[in-house]
Amino acid sequence: MLLTGSHPQTMDNRGRVALPARLVSEMRSMAGMAAEGSFEVVISVSMEGRIGIFPRPVYEKILENLNKAPQEDAFAAELRRSYLNYMDIQNTDKQNRVRIPQLLADYYRLEGEVVVMGSGEYLEVVNKDDWRMHLEARAAMFSQNRGVLGRYLAGKGAESPTREGITPGGVTSG
Repeated sequence: MLLTGSHPQTMDNRGRVALPARLVSEMRSMAGMAAEGSFEVVISVSMEGRIGIFPRPVYEKILENLNKAPQEDAFAAELRRSYLNYMDIQNTDKQNRVRIPQLLADYYRLEGEVVVMGSGEYLEVVNKDDWRMHLEARAAMFSQNRGVLGRYLAGKGAESPTREGITPGGVTSG
């Protein structure tokens, strides 16, 4: 079960965003909830540095994995702090909306038109202008890396000894 797609939504003046109707049943299932009524989600930062909306069990698994990292691992400690500092547990309302915490909404410039994107086990929320820039950067990356892209789509990418490194801006030597 994967959460997929890019879904234009509107953030209301109270900071609420509706979860895409097509994804609500998958979110409920991932949260271990019944088909009707509100369900618990965690709003925080995502692994890609965007606002993430996670089914609570998915988020708890991430925290569990972070807690397994050695305490002296500074990166893991900072990541763990970030995931805890921005964590906001909410129940969806009757219209399957969640309220984006004001500090996160301000930082990520969310108001009005936003895009809710499926990212596998969680959703990400971005402002529509950032979403457009993301699409343009991704199109450029794929265009510049057609050979690598073709190998991955053919199931041969990981086996290719000549595979270049890929960055969002294009190719790096590798």
